[in-house]
Amino acid sequence: MHAAPEPLKVMDLPRTHTFGYASPGTPPHVAVVDDPDRRALCSPDTPLASDWALNGDPLCPTCAPLVQP
Repeated sequence: MHAAPEPLKVMDLPRTHTFGYASPGTPPHVAVVDDPDRRALCSPDTPLASDWALNGDPLCPTCAPLVQP
């Protein structure tokens, strides 16, 4: 049996990506650092608010696979 892969966490993000929140209490979404509007990778119409996060916080499961190191 294969173990499920560990979810991508805030500390795993490459320097080209950042994170933000669509709404409080949800996992952080991933955004490209160069995007001035800070939009979620999984939903470009969703603007993200910056906030702090713990390095071990798992990222949005839809955004995480879209991150290219």
